Amino acid sequence: MRAARPLHRQPGTGRESHVLLSCLSPLALTSIRRTLKEGLFGEVSAQYATSLDSIRQKFADHGFGLVADIARLPVLHTLHLAIFVRNE
Repeated sequence: MRAARPLHRQPGTGRESHVLLSCLSPLALTSIRRTLKEGLFGEVSAQYATSLDSIRQKFADHGFGLVADIARLPVLHTLHLAIFVRNE
């Protein structure tokens, strides 16, 4: 995935071992409100929410496992940080 940026490389291997990814949750109230505004009033948002399950599957296909999903208040705040580690 081009959106994922490696933060740490294992010494001597050249393979990424950790990835920190920020994403927008579609289940947060702000995302739901944004979707309703788009459907009712035709307002197009520049932000695209993606489910964590979708991201988790894409990273699993490349050998990474989800370690943590961090959000201040998951229902209220749209921004989440997902931490992935390469499976050995």
